[in-house]
Amino acid sequence: MDAKKRARKQTRVLAAIRRDLGISGSDKPTEFVCICNAGLMNGLSEEEFLQLFLRFGSVENVIMPTNKSYAFAVMKSVESAVKAVQSINNCETMDRRTLYAAFVDSVPDLRDQCVFDPPPGLDIIEDFLVDEEEEELLAWVDQVSDSKNDLDDSTSFCIITVGSSLKHRRVLHFGYEFNYATNAVDPEKPLPDKAIPKICLKFVKKFPGIDEANLPDQLTVNVYEPGQGIPNHVDTHSPFSGPIFSLSLGSPVVMQFRHQNRPAVQDRSVVLNRKSLTIFRGESRYLWSHGIVPRKLDLVKSRSNVGGVTVLERGRRMSLTFRKVNPSGICNCDYPAQCDYQNSRVGNVEESLEINEDADALERVAEELERNHVLKVYNSIADHFHKTRSKAWPGIVKFLDSLPPHSLIVDVGCGNGKYVSIRPDLTMIGFDVTLGLLRNAQEKGEVFQSDCLAIGARSDSFDAAICIAVVHHFATESRRRLALKEILRILKPGAKGLVYVWAKEQELKNLKSYYLKTRKKNKPISESVPVVEEIFARCEVSSGTVKLPVHKNRSNFKHSDLLVPWTLKKMEDGGFDKPEELNESSKIHHRFYHVFSRGELFRLAETVEGLVIDDVYYEEGNWCLVFSKK
Repeated sequence: MDAKKRARKQTRVLAAIRRDLGISGSDKPTEFVCICNAGLMNGLSEEEFLQLFLRFGSVENVIMPTNKSYAFAVMKSVESAVKAVQSINNCETMDRRTLYAAFVDSVPDLRDQCVFDPPPGLDIIEDFLVDEEEEELLAWVDQVSDSKNDLDDSTSFCIITVGSSLKHRRVLHFGYEFNYATNAVDPEKPLPDKAIPKICLKFVKKFPGIDEANLPDQLTVNVYEPGQGIPNHVDTHSPFSGPIFSLSLGSPVVMQFRHQNRPAVQDRSVVLNRKSLTIFRGESRYLWSHGIVPRKLDLVKSRSNVGGVTVLERGRRMSLTFRKVNPSGICNCDYPAQCDYQNSRVGNVEESLEINEDADALERVAEELERNHVLKVYNSIADHFHKTRSKAWPGIVKFLDSLPPHSLIVDVGCGNGKYVSIRPDLTMIGFDVTLGLLRNAQEKGEVFQSDCLAIGARSDSFDAAICIAVVHHFATESRRRLALKEILRILKPGAKGLVYVWAKEQELKNLKSYYLKTRKKNKPISESVPVVEEIFARCEVSSGTVKLPVHKNRSNFKHSDLLVPWTLKKMEDGGFDKPEELNESSKIHHRFYHVFSRGELFRLAETVEGLVIDDVYYEEGNWCLVFSKK
């Protein structure tokens, strides 16, 4: 490479350093030297880098940024720095890399570039095994992974998986097969005659807190050649009980931990030394994912440089991970947002209590939930709600406009009555169970109080019906079905109905609903809806507690059954402002909703005898059903 090309290359590298770290090259000699093509990314250790510079004089510090191909040295004198730059610049290494040396105006402070502290709940017992015990286990793993035959009961070969998803390592399973697609086991499918071998059990019995009652019954053995790894993952909560234990053999490795709820929390790089026992409990077990990056060199804390890092070469490593299978599948950990068991029940009222097979008990729970988190809430926020609900939705106006003049129409759950007077040539009657809303609705037209599940009207009475944003407030499928049956009952044969329910899909065909696009004072939000940490509320009912997620307003729905907050903020004139984020002068009310998934409203309507589905469509975050009565 000629001098001009080398100069251009050096200029580009210095520009990248200025962009990355805000550090500029210096035309005048300084004690700060930058070397390009000699960083951690190139496999150079801190010790090797230090030795390179000690030939030219005293070195006060070396700084090696992670994942970079450059590094810095701080020489004790400018004269020493000049010698280093003159000697190193444009030199070629044995692997034919050209080194570029330059003076810079400063060096970065990278004391916090890596966090080596373990996450909460992770315990590492160094030297849990002695050398002879490690050698015994290494020999056993080699034996069972190299041969399927002639093994006694104490060293039963189980399964070696080298499939497409596990091409980066060799795996053996004992007791139960660990499924890496689900990070779980099937408790109903123990591996016949393949229990944890005796050679391993003698070490397991020395694990802290282990006795015969909670002895692990599943073992996964991973064999890692240098450069192999495992993707970041969390072992699924419900299939296992108690802590997870892992023995490390053969070679140290760095395991990466990542917080699942808060991306801003810095990752942790934890060194797992050979012969150590790692115990995953609490946060480290349930809230942090863990994995091993596939590479041949790891970054570890420097022993000679406070806050510095250096590289550690990997060797052949084996891990033995022990778990206790949980046949019940019940997990009541303190991390419900990450828990498969609690998530499957939290977002579904019918699964939240152990009464889903008792129809009467479930009905009582649903009634209490609706009374406390629908009826009482709307009575409390009626005036505030009225002020925010004045615009008619286009699909509903279109439906009403299609009806012949002088038709008798019922608005089921009419709320503040905004549709009751929308067409003067129609005879419209509305009803609602909420007296607070009816006081506003009576100013618009004829209204009465009634429950949607037992409508106070004769059968076959009305020419058409609308039911807007009502059915999604019922807590069970049977009650939602009953609501449709009651609406159908009071319609004349051949009459039409229109039902709107909130959709779980607030983004369809790459288009966000108006609900996602708006926020306080109707200002548009950014194109990407932020990921938010979930909050859960416990709704006390006579049969126990229903735990439900509290939805973050203007974000996508994660669950089907949930609580949606309504913020009632007092203004100086005694009135109310529009709903907005929580603050000290606000009062929060939680409304229960069941948001409908695609196809769910259609399937529900199909179960109602005498109801003919004319159309199901999506409008601005709502699923809409048009139907006729036979």
